[in-house]
Amino acid sequence: MSRLNKILSFIIGKPVGSTQQMPAHQLSAHKRAVRRNDLIHHEARIGSSVLGEVPAGHQREFFCLDRSTWIWSEQWFDTKTQTNQHMNVRYEIQPNGILKIVDDIPRGYITGKELKNLVSAIKIYTNRVALEMYGQAPATL
Repeated sequence: MSRLNKILSFIIGKPVGSTQQMPAHQLSAHKRAVRRNDLIHHEARIGSSVLGEVPAGHQREFFCLDRSTWIWSEQWFDTKTQTNQHMNVRYEIQPNGILKIVDDIPRGYITGKELKNLVSAIKIYTNRVALEMYGQAPATL
């Protein structure tokens, strides 16, 4: 470390020119929120292919928002109507089951094949995110 960097480090109280990350507890609430958003967007990109092939011209995200909420968001341009389309599906894990909410309209609890497919997608997503983002071995269930 150069003499100037040592002096600046002493004055500001942290290493200058260091690429080392500060511990999360030292970051401001804003920086933690930005970091959380960045992680969610990265996870959402990984999750985009978990629900099957993304159709040409579509943008898709699939991610875990919090302990009980999963989001599937899809955007595309409809050539027939010449308009941008958007669909948001929120799956809320509740004591009675998993409630499906499409574009803020509750559609009821999912069952059967849809429930099985969502559980499978969650498992694939969890394993891929653990491996691709955090270098952890996939969970064995």
